[in-house]
Amino acid sequence: MSNNWQYTHGGEELGPVSPAELKRLAASGGLLPDDKVWREGMERWVAARTVKGLFAEQATKVQADEPPPLPP
Repeated sequence: MSNNWQYTHGGEELGPVSPAELKRLAASGGLLPDDKVWREGMERWVAARTVKGLFAEQATKVQADEPPPLPP
């Protein structure tokens, strides 16, 4: 299974990118909390803000049916 992420931004589907690149995009504004993200093994696209550790200043409790956190 791949660790790489697909994401949407500005109405475009982009990627794949590594977890580190996804986090860099989030920090630089290239990925917004309401943009969607997905990676292999996930049932559906989810809002980027739901990925634990992606937006440190907007940390939210991840629900059981939401994606796992980014690997360190």
